[in-house]
Amino acid sequence: MHRLSGAGCETALPIADGQPSHASYSLVGEQAVADTAMSQPLTDASHLSERERECLELCRRAVEVCEWCADECAGLDGMTECVRHCRDVTDIASLHCKLLARGSEHREAMAGLCATVCRECAEECRQHDHDHCRTCAEVLSECAEACESMVK
Repeated sequence: MHRLSGAGCETALPIADGQPSHASYSLVGEQAVADTAMSQPLTDASHLSERERECLELCRRAVEVCEWCADECAGLDGMTECVRHCRDVTDIASLHCKLLARGSEHREAMAGLCATVCRECAEECRQHDHDHCRTCAEVLSECAEACESMVK
């Protein structure tokens, strides 16, 4: 096992052939963020339209920035609603990415919900003067627009 520590947390990664598992880590602010399959581009997205590929990429970015924002806000007074909104986006946008990637018939319906939660979270984040909240609001506004373009 390889141990990754930083920002008050420690994560154990299994080692195979002297190398950490398929998860790698990068720093966002002071937090370690796992670069999982969610954050890796599809090697063959030919089954997706250009609009769907753009939406997929923006939903991935939304997941990453909301994880960061929620983590940063978790220790701050008065940030409970921001954390809740960010967690909603993370869950909904992650599912939307999965539905898009596999060409699910439910991807359009999920796009509408994803746009809604992104807009609500962006509105909440705009009320705060933290760098992570401002960044989150910006990314989520773009994601909401892309998701809305998916809804007929």
